Amino acid sequence: MRWIVAIAIAAGFVLVVPITTGHARNLQRTLGRPVESQGGVAAGIVTALRPLGSVIGSQVANQIPSLSTSAGFTYEFNPDLDVYERSTKTFGPLFSERAVTVGAHKFNANVSYTYIKFDSINGHDLDHLTSRVLLANIGNQRAFAGGLRRPDLASQFPDLTPGTTFSQVKADLDLEAQLVDFSFMYGVLDDLDVNIDIPVVRTFVRSAITERTLDPRFAVFLTPASRPDIFDDFAARGSALGVGNIRLRSKYVAVTNPVRLAGLLDLVLPTGSPGNFQGTGDTRLGTFLIASQTVGEIFEPHAQAGVEFNCANVDHSQAKYSAGVTTQVASFAALTLDFLGRSEFAATTHVPSSARFPASKDGQFTETVPPFHGEPILVSIHRNDILDLAVGGKFSITPQAIFFATVILPLNDDGLRADFVPTVGLEATF
Repeated sequence: MRWIVAIAIAAGFVLVVPITTGHARNLQRTLGRPVESQGGVAAGIVTALRPLGSVIGSQVANQIPSLSTSAGFTYEFNPDLDVYERSTKTFGPLFSERAVTVGAHKFNANVSYTYIKFDSINGHDLDHLTSRVLLANIGNQRAFAGGLRRPDLASQFPDLTPGTTFSQVKADLDLEAQLVDFSFMYGVLDDLDVNIDIPVVRTFVRSAITERTLDPRFAVFLTPASRPDIFDDFAARGSALGVGNIRLRSKYVAVTNPVRLAGLLDLVLPTGSPGNFQGTGDTRLGTFLIASQTVGEIFEPHAQAGVEFNCANVDHSQAKYSAGVTTQVASFAALTLDFLGRSEFAATTHVPSSARFPASKDGQFTETVPPFHGEPILVSIHRNDILDLAVGGKFSITPQAIFFATVILPLNDDGLRADFVPTVGLEATF
C-alpha cells in the first residue's frame, strides 16, 4: 500500500507542477530580441546567438544530476529468523550505481536540492562571450568580418561596403538552475527495483548584449557620442519553473558472487521544456551494466557503463560511465568518491552558415555573399566529453533515514560547465 501512495504522490507532481508554473515562457528569447521587431542589428545578434540557445538547452538538461537508484539502507529476507536484515554494510554511492536492490516490498524515498551556476561553455567565460575578428586584405584596404553585415551603413559611409564592415557582438550571460529532485523506489522482488525520478527545475537567465560597429578605414571603434545610431544594446532576463525530464528506471541483480552484477534500464521522458532549459525535448533510453562488491565490510567499489540512446536522433546519443568507492568510516557515516563521465556521439547542434565568418585563404576572403562556411562568430560547438568528480558523504540520522551532501567538480572544460555543483538531501527506507 505504501508504494501505491508514493506513486500517486509522484503522479500529482507531474500533473500539478506544469499547470502552476507556466511552460508558455521561453527563456531562449532572452538571448536576443525577436528578429521581426528589429532591423539588421537585432537580426544579426539573434542569428549569432541562436546556436547557443539550443546548445544551452540540451547541456543544462544533461548537466542536471539525477540521484542513483542505490538506497543507503538495503534489506534481504532471512527465512531462518523470518525477518528482513540489512544486506549491505555501506551506504552506497550518490550519483552512480551499485549492484544492490532495496529489498522485496521495501520502499525508498528521497528528496534533494541542487544549485547550478553555469560559468563557461567549451572553456569560454559566459560573462565575456565576444565575437571574433577576421581580417583579410581586399585590394589596399583591410577588411573585417564579424557578428553582422550592416548594409544600412552603405548610405552612411559611401566608401564602405557590407563586406568591409565589422560589427562586434559582446554577450554577458548569467544562467542558473535550481533543482528539487523527488525519487521514489519500490522493491518488487528481492532482485528487482523500480524507480521514478521527478525533477522540479527553476531556471534563470539574464543576458546583456552589446553591438559595436568598427570602421575598417581607421581600425578603431567609433564612440557612442560620435555615432549613437550605429550602437545597439540589449538586456533581458527571465525565469521559469517546471518539471524537468522524468526518469523511469528498473534495476535487476543477476549475479551476486564473486562480484555483484546488475542491469539498469533508464527511460527518460521529454517532459522538460527545452525552451526554458529544463529538458532536451527527446525521449532517451539507457541500458547499463553495473558491478560492485563489498570488501572488508567497509569498502564498496562500484562501476557502471552503458549507452543512453536518443530515440529521435541516434547521432545525439551518448555513452555514460562511472566508477568510484564508498568507504564506511563509522556505523553512521560513509564517504563517497565517484568519477562520472559521458561522451557524446556527435555535437548536440550545429552553427548555421548565417552565424559564421566568410571563409578566407592567404589573407583573402574566398566568400563575399552568404551563406558563409568559415569559423563560427562566437563559440565553436563540437562533440563533448563531460568528465566530473563527485565527493560527498552520507550520515545516518535515524535507523531508517540518511542525510547526504556532495559536490560535483568538473575535470575538463567541455560543454556547459559550473565551477562546482552542490547537492544536499534526505532519504528514507521503509
